[in-house]
Amino acid sequence: MDLANMLAEAEAKRSGGNYAGAVADYDQVLAFDPECRAALVGRGHAQSHLDETERTLADYTKALQLDPCDARLWAQRGLVHLRRKARRAAIEDNSQAIELGLEEPGWYNERALIREEAGNLDG
Repeated sequence: MDLANMLAEAEAKRSGGNYAGAVADYDQVLAFDPECRAALVGRGHAQSHLDETERTLADYTKALQLDPCDARLWAQRGLVHLRRKARRAAIEDNSQAIELGLEEPGWYNERALIREEAGNLDG
């Protein structure tokens, strides 16, 4: 099976709610191509559903190193930081997402709520 088909199979499992199966498939893709950004992001999403916060954070971080202009992924990584109670990191990632052009009002509200809960954290 080629990489594109392996990736498609992993995506289908993730979309269908088979998160453990998706992680296993993404692992296979990444064994062939450790810098496959789509596999890193997909595996991160699947791991997030399995409450594997640290692994999710690692995959999102590596994917952002490969493409630092992905506003939505910055916002998603911010949510992972928030689950870890790392509020300053959550605000930084959320702010980066907004700076890159993520224009959904919910992210502005999210950042404001985090700041309020944490006692502002620098503005």
